[in-house]
This record gives sequence, structure tokens and C-alpha cells, in this order.
Amino acid sequence: RNVGRKRAMHMLLTGDLISADEALEYGLVNKVVLPERLGEETMELATKIARKSDFGIRLGKKMFYEQLKFNDLGDAYEFALERMVCNIGHADARDGIDAFVNKKTARK
Repeated sequence: RNVGRKRAMHMLLTGDLISADEALEYGLVNKVVLPERLGEETMELATKIARKSDFGIRLGKKMFYEQLKFNDLGDAYEFALERMVCNIGHADARDGIDAFVNKKTARK
């Protein structure tokens, strides 16, 4: 879905390999790094995610995949809004809001 139909068909029919930069341009990857930096970059991303709320990460992933089922963008937004409102009372959400308002780091 990330690659337009014309590009996808070209890739399918030709079997041509694409470069890392092309993969980035096509939206197939989020970032391109040098091979010697791959381990460091991977650990930085993993550490950043690990610092977030487990509840928030689980909720975000679940909502992301569930909203993909909607054909209408408005329905997807409404679904996401309903879930966010339902979960705003969770302790992690309250801690995150408090941290933001008071300019401090949220607890994990």
C-alpha cells in the first residue's frame, strides 16, 4: 500500500532491485543508515520505544491496526477518538499529561 500502483507494477513485472534511497523515497523504509551504524541506530530506536509507557505502546499499536479496517477516514478518526477518550483516565495517560503540563519527564 505504501508504493503507488505504477511503481508496484513496475517492481512486480521487472523484478528490478531498488536502492536504499529509492526504498526510502517509495515509503518502504523509514530511515536509511550506513551499515556500520545499523546496530547503534537500532539500539537508539529500541531504547526510545522502551522508555515509553507499555500501556501506551500496546494501545497505540492496537488502535493503529484496528483503524486500518475502516474504508472511510472519518470513521477511522471517530474510532480513534472514542478509544482515546475511553483511555484518558488510565494512570499512564494521567501521568503523561501531568508531565507535559509540569514540563517534567513522565514515569514509565
